[in-house]
Amino acid sequence: MSRFDTARTRRPLAGALAAFASTLCLLAPGAQAQGTGINLAATAFDVVRLAPGVPVASAGIVVSDASEVVFDAVAATAGVGVVVVTPGGTRLPEAALATVGASLQRVQGTPGSSVLVNPLATAAHHLTITVPAPAPGTWTLEFSAPAGNAAEIAVAVTTVMTSPTATALVPLPNTVVLGQAMSLTMAAFSGAQPVVGASIDLDVLAPGGTIMPVTLRDDGAAPDAAAGDGLYAGALIPAAAGTYQARAVLTGTTPGGVAVVRHSAAIFTVVPPSLALVGSATASPVDVDANARIDALDVTVAVNVVVPGDYVVRVGLVASNGVSTTETRQVTLGSVGATTVVVRFTAEAIRRLGVDGPYRIAPVEITFLGTSGAIPADRATDLGATPALALATLEQPGISSAGTITATPSDTNGNGLFDVLDVGVGVTFTNAGTYAWSALLLDRNGRQIGVASASGSQPAGPSTLPLQFNGQVIGANGVDGPFTIGNLLVTGGNGQSLVLLTVGQTSGLLASQFEGFVAPATVPTFFAEGATSTFFDTQFALLNVTGRDASARLTFQLSDGTTLSRDVALGPVARVTVRPKDIPELAEAEFSTTIESTQPIIADRTMRWDATGYGSHAGTGIAAAALEWYLAEGATIGGFDLFYLIQNPGATAAEVEVTYLFPAPKAPLVRQYTVNPRSRFTIWVDQEDPSLAQAEVSAIIRVTNGAPVIVERSMYLTRPGRVFDAGHESPGVTAPALEWFLAEGATGAYFDLFVLVANPNTSAAAVTVDYLLPSGSVLTRDYVVGPQSRFNIWVDVEDPVLADTAVATRVRSTNGVPVIVERAMWWPGDARTWHEGHNSTGATQAGTRWALADGEAGGSQATETYVLIANTSTFAGTASVTLVFEDGGTSSRDVPLPASSRTSIPVGLVFPEADGRRFGVVVDSVGAPAAAIVVERAMYSDAPGARWAAGSSVVGTRLQ
Repeated sequence: MSRFDTARTRRPLAGALAAFASTLCLLAPGAQAQGTGINLAATAFDVVRLAPGVPVASAGIVVSDASEVVFDAVAATAGVGVVVVTPGGTRLPEAALATVGASLQRVQGTPGSSVLVNPLATAAHHLTITVPAPAPGTWTLEFSAPAGNAAEIAVAVTTVMTSPTATALVPLPNTVVLGQAMSLTMAAFSGAQPVVGASIDLDVLAPGGTIMPVTLRDDGAAPDAAAGDGLYAGALIPAAAGTYQARAVLTGTTPGGVAVVRHSAAIFTVVPPSLALVGSATASPVDVDANARIDALDVTVAVNVVVPGDYVVRVGLVASNGVSTTETRQVTLGSVGATTVVVRFTAEAIRRLGVDGPYRIAPVEITFLGTSGAIPADRATDLGATPALALATLEQPGISSAGTITATPSDTNGNGLFDVLDVGVGVTFTNAGTYAWSALLLDRNGRQIGVASASGSQPAGPSTLPLQFNGQVIGANGVDGPFTIGNLLVTGGNGQSLVLLTVGQTSGLLASQFEGFVAPATVPTFFAEGATSTFFDTQFALLNVTGRDASARLTFQLSDGTTLSRDVALGPVARVTVRPKDIPELAEAEFSTTIESTQPIIADRTMRWDATGYGSHAGTGIAAAALEWYLAEGATIGGFDLFYLIQNPGATAAEVEVTYLFPAPKAPLVRQYTVNPRSRFTIWVDQEDPSLAQAEVSAIIRVTNGAPVIVERSMYLTRPGRVFDAGHESPGVTAPALEWFLAEGATGAYFDLFVLVANPNTSAAAVTVDYLLPSGSVLTRDYVVGPQSRFNIWVDVEDPVLADTAVATRVRSTNGVPVIVERAMWWPGDARTWHEGHNSTGATQAGTRWALADGEAGGSQATETYVLIANTSTFAGTASVTLVFEDGGTSSRDVPLPASSRTSIPVGLVFPEADGRRFGVVVDSVGAPAAAIVVERAMYSDAPGARWAAGSSVVGTRLQ
């Protein structure tokens, strides 16, 4: 199996930056590598030298399987000339390049500004030649020195091909401790297919100038993981500390029979050992209160300290069922020599392993927190095992769930309709006492429809806690059961508590059995944002997953209060696209939209801007207006424009209060607004108050006069010369929650990933974040979010394992203080080079069936759609993914889902039949039991000269 997310290969020009920077280090003294990580790229490198007696020198580059090639030559001296010689022998001086459609650009670069690649540390001169549709073969660049030159000039050439065949050279790990083994792996793929049977010439330049040849193989022999998977691996044990540079040249043939040559390069660092693990670890049960029950398990790790300082010690326990848990401790080891570090696992952490011990102690990772950042110190994949330990001997919590509920509806007035729903929740108390408890009632769409609380004296032992929910509210909500009892909070005067996110479900009660039910003529969906003009375009994707015909009416509400409607028919299991700009009255307008359908449908909205297609964002439909909304993401710093979009679908003006939340400890800011009936209202946050002109901000938006509204947020990044160079958009959420799921996420040299947490409460929130990795491993981190504040997690820098990976995220508030969670991704590179981003709110419930209305593959903008699935269960599952094509028909594939993992499905690769088509997506978790999943969709498209210039993401609609 591949150790890389090769299915979701990213091949923008940024992928060549680190590789070329390392080439400059090899060939130009004083040059510094910039950027980290290498993505798959179709590149080649060369260097020529123009000596005083040899004023002309040539570089020959093999070009094949490419729709475009860019040659970028970098020299420290201006005025270097070039003649391009095609594979057929045609000589093209600079003035003749245009005759074959080629172009030439000369730019003087400085650190941080470049045409294609990072320049030398001092000012450098770029000569960039772009050739469309290049003929295959050897292209020769003949360089000539400027007249009168009396010194040697080195010209470094990088070639970037737009090609499905690409490579990357990856050192694992990127920073290695002296004396430890490492591997170098070259990945070679043509599209999704591995390039097999290739030969690779790899040299590693050691710090002292010694060249070390390394053999890379794809034969399944260690360190290669599997034969014939396109991953060529070799082992290396560096002999000296310092910076190493590696260069590789692959010569091979694609699965389609095309001969190719590809170059890759990488840099890695070898550091002296600062600490060494010694022997095996030991584990000792701890009985804190001497009641003959185990409160914790202390794992003791022996180390020999070479460099005193601060260290992070991470210890894992693996049970016989494969379930693992980790604990991390930061310690200061102030003396050289032998010592021990103790890492404690609580009884609750051990109980989550699910089976009795012994448990394998693995892995153990120690990181040195030096002045230059976190540096690996030592790592062991197995340090022995704990003693045998029975879960029954663990300290029992003061309050525990029995895992049972009862739900009994009652008709109190004898009219045949239920007035209340009485729920009993089974718990067990260790001690008798007075307790208080509360819980939420959620419909099958995850919407909160009731809250109930009670208190009273409870005996020690099993007990049933009564809760009563209003039947009028259940009926008025109009959604059939089963209903979920969630967010159970039980507290006692002795400080004991129980927080349970999901307690259980009722039977399949019907909404029509309760008071307050009114049979809807239509099912509404709302969108607050929408615009059309010469700059903006908006389209809606509608998906009917039922087996019945549906009729949908789209009502557009303009800023001046006028409305306009259009009707659309959808057959059973069908998908359609609606473009408001096709309606003459909406050729240039700002509007909100209400969609009413005779059947439940899924609706997504995508907005694009500029005719070149360099930006887009998307949102999914909102089920209902509400009196309270929350937004976690938001910024007005660094060129960002932030807008809140408020739709009032009703006949009464809405009085709206916005509470702006800043990073702690800054106090919130409150402002009031009026939103007219049946209209859309825009708040440009940057302009609302001086304190909002340069800020990171979350928001609470409340209606104070009972007229419910819909809220969305859009955010754009403007750069000199380009308005709204990047942007994203998301709907608000109507309530904070104790648990959130984010299926999408990627880090690395190309993506920056942020998790945004807003705490609207007056108490601080203790937040635990679980990062679910493609391998099924889980990394956990803890944070504190101050009261009434906004908190930002830059995932890329949270841990070395998160520096370059696909990742899903689970965010849990562990002290009963609910929060709001969103995720934002920006690309490419860092904040200086971002040209697009996307954002999604978290999902508060996993499910077993999800739908996405919008998706495309291929076309004039090379659109790519990815379906992202987070398996939140601790067991493996299977997803059945079905595409519903707009031009008719469906197509399905089954996809395995490792336990506690994130899986990326590149639709264009998994479903070749989707090329050039629009589609909706239905994702079912199948099997017995079915794994709980969360689904998102990311979609990317190109603009002229820009890879993934536009991108968007939405959370799927949970159907069950």
